[in-house]
Amino acid sequence: MVLRMWFFYTLLPLVTATIVPLGILLHGIRADVRDQSPHALETAGQSDWEPAAATHVRRARLVAGTVAGFFLVDLLWVGPFSGWFGGAPDYSPNWLPRILPVSIAAAAILVLVLLPSRSVGAGRVLTAEMDLQPRNLGSFGSPWWLVAWLVFAVALVLTVVLAGLVSSPDDEGRYSILIINLGSASARGDFLGWFYGVPLLCALGVLMVLTLLALWSIVRPTVAKRAARAVDIQLRRLQTRTVLSLSSGALLVTLGLAWTSIGFAGRMYIGTTFPGVGDVRVGSPLEAIAMPLWAAGFVVEGLGLALIMLPVFTRRIRVSSAVETPSTAPANANAIAGAGAGTERSEQWHS
Repeated sequence: MVLRMWFFYTLLPLVTATIVPLGILLHGIRADVRDQSPHALETAGQSDWEPAAATHVRRARLVAGTVAGFFLVDLLWVGPFSGWFGGAPDYSPNWLPRILPVSIAAAAILVLVLLPSRSVGAGRVLTAEMDLQPRNLGSFGSPWWLVAWLVFAVALVLTVVLAGLVSSPDDEGRYSILIINLGSASARGDFLGWFYGVPLLCALGVLMVLTLLALWSIVRPTVAKRAARAVDIQLRRLQTRTVLSLSSGALLVTLGLAWTSIGFAGRMYIGTTFPGVGDVRVGSPLEAIAMPLWAAGFVVEGLGLALIMLPVFTRRIRVSSAVETPSTAPANANAIAGAGAGTERSEQWHS
């Protein structure tokens, strides 16, 4: 019995919260390393684009690392691993810890939106043409990233709403507990009810709006033309991946915490003895899915942490100049033409 409790309450959360993000990070880093092709620029634009590329990478690493640090502190001191440090979890009704991951990610994305982008100013030195190519929020990212982000948000909303419908009011009228009744006896436990769910839905709405604004601010400026187009697109891909990684990671961490909370409460039961009947045991209405939901919550948390930490390992974009001289004009012209063709082929999302 002790071994079983140790496996389910210590080993399983530790493995899923560490191995899962490490595996995903390794995959992301290997995919990023494979994309090592430099982007050729005209000499007039390199002085602007080189610091712009370095700034974007440093910004992505700094913001993602800061958010990941806040998330780890939240999970270790407030979340399900708080008992490892000698402190008992606080079960008093308080909705603030429930919205911390979403709020931290929203603040980080707000910082990214407010910080000016240098790539737009760099792009103007190479073109005065009108950009008539239609662009949308998914122009500089894989459609699957945007779809996955929406799926995570819908899953979190459905989880909160369904949990709120199952919840019950406590002695002060707050829908924050789950009650099981058996005759005159009853059992109750902390639960993700409307008391926690409504603030969480409000914070989720703020995160969604800021994420959409950030994506819009990325696609709105005119794309650079000619040789600088490849680097401009790559920088916007980096921005899009950073925003969606932070937002999706926050959604998954919050969803995982919600699932573990619901799964833990769903295993609650009440038992009593009736004369002539014997022992009677009644579980919660969520008992059938409690254990799978509880275990899946840790896996989802690990996936969320991996997405948040992925921008920390972003590789620096290498920018090389393409200087045209009279003796090498044909060769450089062919190289620039090839770079332009390669740019059109490379407009697929690189995770």
